[in-house]
Formats: sequence, C-alpha cells, structure tokens
Amino acid sequence: MFPEADDKRLRSCDDLGMTDAEFQQGLSSLEGMIYREDFETALCDLYASSEPAHRIVLRQDLTAGVLQKPTAWRYPTAYFRSDLTREQRIQQLLIRMSIAGGSTDYREDLRELAYCYHSLLLLGLDADAIFETIAQLSDLKFGRFVRAFLSRPPENKSVEAFGLTIVQTPDGPVVDSL
Repeated sequence: MFPEADDKRLRSCDDLGMTDAEFQQGLSSLEGMIYREDFETALCDLYASSEPAHRIVLRQDLTAGVLQKPTAWRYPTAYFRSDLTREQRIQQLLIRMSIAGGSTDYREDLRELAYCYHSLLLLGLDADAIFETIAQLSDLKFGRFVRAFLSRPPENKSVEAFGLTIVQTPDGPVVDSL
C-alpha cells in the first residue's frame, strides 16, 4: 500500500512495476510474519504494489488457505493500530475489502464504502481518486461495485443516506454510526 517511504499514499495503478522475483520475496516475507497486525500491513502493501496477476494469486492463496494469517496479535487489546494514521487505516480497510472481493452482504459493503469515502473526505483527500485506484486493484466484480458507488448521486452516497454521522473528537472530525 505504501511502497515509497516518503509518500505513504496509494499510488495509481499506472505506477506499478513489481517483478515476479519481488512478488515472491514479498510472499516469503508474509509467510514468516509472527503478528497479525504486521501481516495485514505487509499484505496490503504487497497487494497494492503488485501486478494484476500477482493480486489474483494473493486473492486465491488467501481464499484457499495457502496463505494464512498469523493468529497472534502484537497488541491484543488495541482496536486500531496506533502506529497508523487514519488515512492509512482507511486505505488498509479498502484494500482488505478489495482482496476479499466484498462480503456476502452487499449492504454491509456499501456502508463500509460510505464510511471510508466520508472519512477520506474529512481528511481532505480525493476520495474519488482513491476509490478509483481501489477499483483498479480489485477483481472485476468488486471494481464495478466500487465504481457504482462512486457514480451514485451525492444524496445517495451522503453520510445521512447510510446512517452515519460526523463526530467531533480531539483529533478532528470522524465518521461514526448513528
């Protein structure tokens, strides 16, 4: 997700160029990870920087159980990783949705997309561009789903339309459920 240390934002799919050897090295490093949080971050990074054929392999290996997430947590009581920014957490959530191809309940996926979309807007980011990048990273079905969300009229993708609200916190406004 964040291939360049200086710029921790999702890159456009036009900027990708991982070789098979680099991908295999990334897979090997995933298999050696002890903690689930580290695995999730490395998986998202590898997925976002991989070629389309590599992303297919990652999705298939995760679905088939060939690539297994560690069960140990580095911080078992932490709800969110404190070392990630809100932007990084939202981008990881979107990438995990892309890897999974969505859930079995499209309504939950829509609500999750709305949460991410409005969270990115609150952070002052171009949510449409980030969502388009996620659509490009995704399989065809989930990519269409993300683009369909983007093409909704504003009133049909508003905070209110999804039962969300904006809450003021010491760290700034955040999206929350009603």
